[in-house]
Amino acid sequence: MDTYDPSKIGKCIFARSGHAVYEYGDDEVIKFDRADFLVGRNAEHREFHDHAICKEFFGEYILDTKLVHSPNGKRLVEIQPRVTGHYLGVVDMKEPQIAAQFKNIVEAYRKLKEAGYPEIDLMGQGGAFSRCLSNIFVLPDGSLRIIDASLLDDGYVDSWIGKSVIRWLRRRVVKHQTKTIAMLLTAI
Repeated sequence: MDTYDPSKIGKCIFARSGHAVYEYGDDEVIKFDRADFLVGRNAEHREFHDHAICKEFFGEYILDTKLVHSPNGKRLVEIQPRVTGHYLGVVDMKEPQIAAQFKNIVEAYRKLKEAGYPEIDLMGQGGAFSRCLSNIFVLPDGSLRIIDASLLDDGYVDSWIGKSVIRWLRRRVVKHQTKTIAMLLTAI
């Protein structure tokens, strides 16, 4: 597996509970998972699994992501194209192109759950205290991209503490995310 080049890491552009995101070269970002310690030794398998499942169900809406190791091989990080945009919110539902894409994402979300997989985290931290889905970016051309392909799954977690934290978070995220999705659909 490839490794990232530490000399290409630039300034921090986002750092909250889930990820720390830095510029990486001229047109990419590198994302460090700040909670991979909860998953433990299964973090790498989880990242590959989640990304593959999300790509299968959400297709082109998933932002292209390369999974690479740190130079010492101890961490797995994500490299993505650098995109600009804003979190998906109610005001965006007035645009027919955006509303149609959102309906496609909601249908893929339904199919993911019907297939027996855990929910994808569309809410993100930015949506935790507002009514938006911060893991869905609205790009300047009106296209939608899911920037974080993480499933709300505790199946890869080694410790009972990690499992407890993820289960607690999942209950809260799914409840809030379900209400936010319903609110956005009502706004169409």
